[in-house]
Amino acid sequence: MFKVFKNIEHARVVGAVDEESSFTGKFFILLILSTVIATLGLIADNISVVIGAMIIAPLMWPILGLSLSITRQNRRFFRESVALLVISVILSVAVAAGVSLLSPILEINGAILERTNPNIIDLVIALATGAVATYIVLTPKSNHLAGVAVAAALIPPLSAAGISIALADLAATQGALLLFGANLFAIVFMSIILLTIGGFAKAKKEEEKVNITISLVVSLGLLILIAAPLGVVLKDSLDIQNQEAVVYDSLLQEFKKINSDAKISSLMVRGLEPSTDIIEIEATIQAPLGTDFFIADQERIAKKITNTIDKAVTLTIIITPTLTAKTPVPLNTDDIHAITTDIIKKKITGVSVISITTDSSNDHPSLTAIIALPAPLAEKQSIALEIEKQLEEELNQNITLTLNVITYQATESVEN
Repeated sequence: MFKVFKNIEHARVVGAVDEESSFTGKFFILLILSTVIATLGLIADNISVVIGAMIIAPLMWPILGLSLSITRQNRRFFRESVALLVISVILSVAVAAGVSLLSPILEINGAILERTNPNIIDLVIALATGAVATYIVLTPKSNHLAGVAVAAALIPPLSAAGISIALADLAATQGALLLFGANLFAIVFMSIILLTIGGFAKAKKEEEKVNITISLVVSLGLLILIAAPLGVVLKDSLDIQNQEAVVYDSLLQEFKKINSDAKISSLMVRGLEPSTDIIEIEATIQAPLGTDFFIADQERIAKKITNTIDKAVTLTIIITPTLTAKTPVPLNTDDIHAITTDIIKKKITGVSVISITTDSSNDHPSLTAIIALPAPLAEKQSIALEIEKQLEEELNQNITLTLNVITYQATESVEN
């Protein structure tokens, strides 16, 4: 026998489980209140509220009562525990559905969705929960029962089932009830094992020993029966995540070819389940203003995704044009004149900058530059626009430039 299970007060444990898993007003009040809190927490997508509901939920006790009755071969205890558990499940789902019908919820959110898509990982968590819950009951000095209730997460899936019923979502309802069933059987299975190790299965007759063995085998069989579909769900979920990543990477790669500054702001993919033949993709792309995107581009991207994931694709792309606004560089007049002079000398060969004046009375500065050249300036207007554009890039603000050109006759000195 394990050392941690020595000196177990069997009578105390049986009495505590029997008392807490009885048809009492306290039990049903806590059950209803925890269901209301959990349901509102899921609707509000507030995990803290859901955790509060799990702390006060009393469903752990009839489940432990069921495990103890199987271990001790107590038929009366078994009937009472099953009856209380069935009534509790029906009541919890009904309360959750009622609260949902009175609330403004319109669709299943992320918090609810997490309780309607169970997988094999949830089963492993439930197995650990069953072991911890039983250990705590067998060790009176431990005071972490609230933590066990949190880990068990029995009320949230029932609340999610009630919400799904209110929204007439059959698939979500089945998923939530499957999660609760997985938790239930896993906890019962682990509890039976630990209670047996703790000495609660001391059978006086050979027939009772056979019955205990049969109970363990049946519990294991039910556990395997639930584990099989949960394993399939996990595999399908991983496949869907991989395909979503492929879709995202393909879209981003193709849009980068069109414009390197393009970004995917949102992506919605439907129909990645193995049972569907057509995938619906809706992507919102942020691209700089003026980006050219044509029907041919959309068809090319859809074809590439189809070839990559081997499924037909309907692609909807929404382009959101973006405009980058730059903060003007805070410069004084002398700095602006120096930058302007430097740009003019680089643009025009042999120029002499006579003066630059600035008028800041309007929304943006207006510059007037007087320059001198030995010959008329060809394409004066286009050169002025180029200088003006480069000034705007340097200063990060709108600039108006007026370029006045003075021509002069170059003279040569003759020495006698």
